[in-house]
Amino acid sequence: MKIEKNMGAKDKQMRLTAAAVLIVVGLLVNLGALESIMFLAAVVLIVTSLLNYCPAYTFMGKNTCGEGGSCCPANKCDKGDKAEEAKDA
Repeated sequence: MKIEKNMGAKDKQMRLTAAAVLIVVGLLVNLGALESIMFLAAVVLIVTSLLNYCPAYTFMGKNTCGEGGSCCPANKCDKGDKAEEAKDA
């Protein structure tokens, strides 16, 4: 199963920051059962950031990679698509 990256650098940074905040608050403040939910949310944010893939974005048709495919190294994602388009023309 190939996962198509749909998360850009800014989105990734925001998710990692939010995960760090959730973990710190969870460790410093006694919130009971809410702590477990916060840690679970932090894990989800970290995993999706590391994979550069958000399943919810797939269902919504959203892609935050931006113009030029910022989530693809050296814009290699765009080169393959353009080459295929040129062949079809």
